[in-house]
Amino acid sequence: MIWILCALAVSCAAMYVSVKQLNKQKKTIHSIDDLTKGLSQKIVQSETVEVALRGLAKAIDEIEEQRIKADAFRQQLVTALDSLNYGIAIYGQDDQLIHTNPYASSFLSGVHSGALIADAIDELFQTRDGQEVIDQELDVFDNSHPSSVTHSRKKTFYIILRELSIEGNQIGSVVTIEDISEQERLESVRRDFISNISHELKTPIGAIALLTETLLGEPDTDLVQKFAPNILQETERLSETIDDLLSLSRIEHGSTDSFNQIDLLKCIEQAIDRVNTFAKQNEVTVLTSFPPAPVHLFGDELQLTSAFYNILENSVKYKRINQGNVHLTVQQLDDFIEVEISDNGIGIPTKGP
Repeated sequence: MIWILCALAVSCAAMYVSVKQLNKQKKTIHSIDDLTKGLSQKIVQSETVEVALRGLAKAIDEIEEQRIKADAFRQQLVTALDSLNYGIAIYGQDDQLIHTNPYASSFLSGVHSGALIADAIDELFQTRDGQEVIDQELDVFDNSHPSSVTHSRKKTFYIILRELSIEGNQIGSVVTIEDISEQERLESVRRDFISNISHELKTPIGAIALLTETLLGEPDTDLVQKFAPNILQETERLSETIDDLLSLSRIEHGSTDSFNQIDLLKCIEQAIDRVNTFAKQNEVTVLTSFPPAPVHLFGDELQLTSAFYNILENSVKYKRINQGNVHLTVQQLDDFIEVEISDNGIGIPTKGP
């Protein structure tokens, strides 16, 4: 009996515990449901934030890509500016220096001749007075030997100050510095050449006119025979000058239209024929040694003939009085052709003064 009561008590206790535990489980389930609903709302909000973050990340990537492209373009621009053979200096709206290429930096250092150029640029900024473009030509004397003025070498620089603007708004300025010394030298040479060539043309024309007037109506055949070669000589001189002008014109224009397969020996023979009259007057004979077969090459026949004539003429002109002849030898050396002209003249120094 006692055992049955004990078993009943244990069963009741177990049932109580089970019911209590079941109630706890129900509360837990309700709590989980409530939590799940909250989490669902949070998940929806979280997904919206995630989309926004992805969009932001994409925008950042695009900005970074544009920055990389801009840096690459800037580097290309800087490299291009640095490779120029004239100076570039870029200034901001406040006329403060922003960038220079190496060529410009060498002048803006403010040392020696650079100080003069830097001063010239400052003067351009001060005097531009609203002008979009202002320029100046500056002569600088580079004296390697300060004690001697004769060693001074003049260099000429062309400086341009140009305003930079976008849609009418001024954003800065750019200065270009160009060394035009070579152009100035060539222009001076051109002026001298024109003056000299005018004299070279006038002299034979005047001589021909004078000789012709002398021979007009001259009955003395001996006198005619005496002056006729002089007329021929002056005519040849005039023709040679004109040929030189034509050759110079072709060289300046870089024309290769007259390049053909030519016989080198023929060019040399024509040059010898042209110089023979002058050589005989100076009691000089041009002696030649040619290979048995023709020598062909690709070139300008007129220019080569003129070049050989000039060399032969100088050989005759500058020989020692009543001494020696001019020797011209042509040899075929594998893929090369050697032309040797020798005389007993004063020669050409191997080194300049």
